[in-house]
Amino acid sequence: MPARFLGDFRNQPHCELPQEYFEQRDCWVDCRENDTLWISKEANIGYDNKFIVQSHDVRPGQFGTLVGRKIIIERHAFVTSHCILYNCRIGEGAIVAVGSVVRSQQIPAWTMVAGNPAKVIKIFNPLTNQWEKI
Repeated sequence: MPARFLGDFRNQPHCELPQEYFEQRDCWVDCRENDTLWISKEANIGYDNKFIVQSHDVRPGQFGTLVGRKIIIERHAFVTSHCILYNCRIGEGAIVAVGSVVRSQQIPAWTMVAGNPAKVIKIFNPLTNQWEKI
């Protein structure tokens, strides 16, 4: 499936990766809400990921109203492939495993998460230079 952009990618001034980066990886990128993708140029993004930054306000009587939610991906973080991200922060050096769903979560630095919803499965130990199960 080719990359898809909703809205104008140019309205994401804090996304340090170029639009072509996402195109080469066949990602689905929601850009409808201005300044909601904050992605470090040192982040790594795999293939066929979905980045969702806008949703409906689900409070009674507000459903038609749209709300923006930021996605922040810090340096050296790796969002592997087939992941869905919404309203989240992926900390420095963190890894999001294949097929994970990260929704309304703060993933700590140097942790590995997997699943739906994403849960911490490993932590990087700088003393051993290894990812260790928790």
